[in-house]
Amino acid sequence: MADERQRDPVSRTLEALAWIICEAGTDFGVREMASALDILPSAAHRALSGLAFKGLVRQNDETGRYSLGMETFRLSQVALGRFPLKHVAMPHLVRLMEACDETALLGVYDADRIQMIFAAAVESSSPLRYIVKLNEWIPLHLGASGLGILSFLPKHVRNNVMDRADEAGQSPQGRSSLEARIETVREQGFAHSFAQRVAGAVGFAAPIFFPSGHVIGDVCITLPEQRYSEERRENLASLVVECARSISRDLESSASS
Repeated sequence: MADERQRDPVSRTLEALAWIICEAGTDFGVREMASALDILPSAAHRALSGLAFKGLVRQNDETGRYSLGMETFRLSQVALGRFPLKHVAMPHLVRLMEACDETALLGVYDADRIQMIFAAAVESSSPLRYIVKLNEWIPLHLGASGLGILSFLPKHVRNNVMDRADEAGQSPQGRSSLEARIETVREQGFAHSFAQRVAGAVGFAAPIFFPSGHVIGDVCITLPEQRYSEERRENLASLVVECARSISRDLESSASS
């Protein structure tokens, strides 16, 4: 894999940019990046030179170290403006949080990676709450947030996810148990989980559909188990389902206007 990246300058440069944005510190050096990406320092230097030429990174003349350039920020803002889901979802997430005073999250599905990220969060006003990291790839087979998407994907995709989880030894309850949970989620229209991804966390999630009918993400609620009771189950499930449906309706309206 490393040899292939050495020969492919486009892939190497894109991988370098992803590392810079997601993992590097506020500044970094050539050898630091080369070590992190398992490429030659000369290859890292060429990638950084190309990124600097386009303004995506900038080099400190005194230290020789690099940091993100303003062009990266500009492009990220342009790209965000062309992604309607977050813009449409945010008012609904705010209302969802206000209705239950629990943290509301927007999950977004990537069909190429067959994974999801949390793209937005509206946090509970309670001092006892979970801070969820945004924009990190997470699997679909664990937690309500993942199952809220996975359960409504085509069957061959669901099987692919379960096969990969089995191969990685990440299905502690077994495939048959996961298949049963997926069927339950499909029947009731929402996913519910206890401490599957984070210890002590309770989650609810419901799918968001694009006008084409494909699931593109979900709405999630997360709360500490100390604030959860079976008496709250019906209310929290109802709130998250209605929020997801409202976002789906707004997406359809925006697509047809």
